Amino acid sequence: FALKQIRDDNEVNGIPATAMREAAILKQLNHQNIIKLYDVFLTDERCYFLLEYMDEDLKRYLDRNRPLDRQMIKNFMYQLFDAMFYCHKHRIIHRDIKPHNILVNHEHQLKLCDFGLGRAFSVPLKSYTHEIVTLWYRAPEILLGSPSYGTPG
Repeated sequence: FALKQIRDDNEVNGIPATAMREAAILKQLNHQNIIKLYDVFLTDERCYFLLEYMDEDLKRYLDRNRPLDRQMIKNFMYQLFDAMFYCHKHRIIHRDIKPHNILVNHEHQLKLCDFGLGRAFSVPLKSYTHEIVTLWYRAPEILLGSPSYGTPG
């Protein structure tokens, strides 16, 4: 298990809004490439998530294991796309996919994590602004000047 301490930014009734959103999203998702949330703990001062344990994030893994061979790249991309497809099929947009939010274990299994900026979507699709997403990991349509984004129609 891993224990994630939640920062107390933008609290609503003592619980950060991003933490409430992340917990609600993770409780809906059950996929081999999405981090498993086991429980949420509240103390007088803090909120904690009890999560599945993974060895490191993809950024650290890549820093230690460059260059990756073609088969490993394919393996990682397949797992990431599988997780994203599952999210979209269940009407969830992650909104902050970057190497720090992808975890890796010693068996080279990837898990998408940190759904604090994620959103559930409905039809008709709502558009989201680009301001909150990490600059260099924004969707191509945002980098090319579109003022908003959503899921494919």
